[in-house]
Amino acid sequence: MIRGLGFLAVLVALSCALPAPGSLTQSLVHAVSAAVSALFLGIALTRIQPARRPPYRLIFYGVLCFVLGEFLAFYYLRWNPGVFPNFADALLLVGYLPIAVGVWRLDPQPGTRYGAMLDAAIVTVSAAVLMAVFLIVPQMSGTDWNLEQMVRGLYPLLDVLLLFLSTRMLFGSSRLGPVLRWLIAAMTCVLITDITINIDLATGGSGFLRLPYLTWAFFYVCLGIAASVAAGPTADERTGPTTTSGLTVTRLSVLAVSATTPSLVLVISALRGDYSDDIYLGIGSLILLALVVARIWDLVRVLHDQHAALARTARTDPLTGVANRRSWDFELARSMAATGAGTLLVALLDLDHFKKYNDVQGHQGGDDLLREVARAWSLAIGPNGRIARWGGEEFAVALSCPDVESGVRTLDELRAVVPFGQTCSIGVAHWEGTQNAEEILHRADEALYRAKHDGRDRLVLWSAEVHPAV
Repeated sequence: MIRGLGFLAVLVALSCALPAPGSLTQSLVHAVSAAVSALFLGIALTRIQPARRPPYRLIFYGVLCFVLGEFLAFYYLRWNPGVFPNFADALLLVGYLPIAVGVWRLDPQPGTRYGAMLDAAIVTVSAAVLMAVFLIVPQMSGTDWNLEQMVRGLYPLLDVLLLFLSTRMLFGSSRLGPVLRWLIAAMTCVLITDITINIDLATGGSGFLRLPYLTWAFFYVCLGIAASVAAGPTADERTGPTTTSGLTVTRLSVLAVSATTPSLVLVISALRGDYSDDIYLGIGSLILLALVVARIWDLVRVLHDQHAALARTARTDPLTGVANRRSWDFELARSMAATGAGTLLVALLDLDHFKKYNDVQGHQGGDDLLREVARAWSLAIGPNGRIARWGGEEFAVALSCPDVESGVRTLDELRAVVPFGQTCSIGVAHWEGTQNAEEILHRADEALYRAKHDGRDRLVLWSAEVHPAV
């Protein structure tokens, strides 16, 4: 049924181009087309999952306002022609707002990402300046603004809002889902409709054109198709990774043209000796400059965050989040340089029988053990210690402490926090200020070997008197 109703909505929308523009027949066909499309949208709305329905319900409320406005427009044309503005215009203007809110909610953007918002704002402000200069201001010429001029000016202003929503959707993702594609098509139909009408009015044309009626009718149809697609079992408003902060060549070209167009128009106006619109073009150029600066700042911030993330990735073990072996040399050298009059202990820690645990619990269980023990040991050694994953189930610790005895006690307490009932062996070496990093690690490794040789689940401190067996 829903497919048949959608097909009927398309046919009725196409029929809007047949009657003479501005005739009673054309107005009635247009109102019927809007009603059929609203019914199409309403039935599709009932098939959307309840949790995803609120934005579409707002769009439906806006369409209902439009449909009532279409029939009122037919009434005024038939029985009270020449009245403008009227209640039909009030309903049409009000209908924009719930549709805009619904579309906004269907295209969520993380609050901390501003790239797509700024890109959309740059394009929108550029278009708004041109629309103000060439469409809105000419219709509001004169010192006395009346209600008719204000209403005519409101339509382009609301078009600016729809343009912002459309460009935000386009710039917000590398690949749009089918729902958003149809929503963008609907917004595009509205823009073509109102811009065509306003150009016709500003240039003193015939007053009615066939194109606006056709595109306005397909605006309703596109909304109905978007809702019907959303009612499908695999509907997804957005697919693909977000690209709210990246700049492609195409996007950069669009932004460059948008940012320079008002200034270019101002230059052409000055060359022609026409300075009537310089204030609007100048204000628009300043706003665009501010937006471009904000966009550059956003890119710098993103690059800084990405650099920090890459630096963290290079320094940390991806599984446990502690330092990796590559950064361990730096951590150990820094600890050796900062020890001063204190004591530095270097320890190697090995989880006992990890291979057996991994075979019984599976690789996921082994990974969970490594993550949890790294977290527990990091908390236990405190700010005076540095921990790194040495390799496999082995970890290395550099601990700055007041003396050897207190440091050994701290390291020995690490055995008690091993999770899941497991144990570990620890080999410790005291840095005496003369050994290099390789020598002190070799001593810690010898002490670890002795701890495992003596039965595991223990700590052994290297000493020259009792040299571990090798």
